[in-house]
Amino acid sequence: MGIVNINQQLKRVEIKEFEIENEIVFNFFNNLSTTERDEKLLRAVYIGVLALMEDRISSFLAKTQNELGTELESLKMLFDMKKELLFQINNQRHIG
Repeated sequence: MGIVNINQQLKRVEIKEFEIENEIVFNFFNNLSTTERDEKLLRAVYIGVLALMEDRISSFLAKTQNELGTELESLKMLFDMKKELLFQINNQRHIG
């Protein structure tokens, strides 16, 4: 079993025996009062998750940008062709 467990019934993430050995993280929490640490840890996890989600979305958009651009260009060409065809049909009706 890993460090992170998901409790489906309580809809929460459970972290067991969790330690971080990182100078930046240590210095940040070392400079906080003991009453602030729990709240700041939860906030840091929340902000980190949001950042990862944004990164994943950005990555997805970057990968699909070219594909979407190609598809949109094809749709625009079809639209322009149909518009031209309708224009020609309308002109023939007015002439005839």
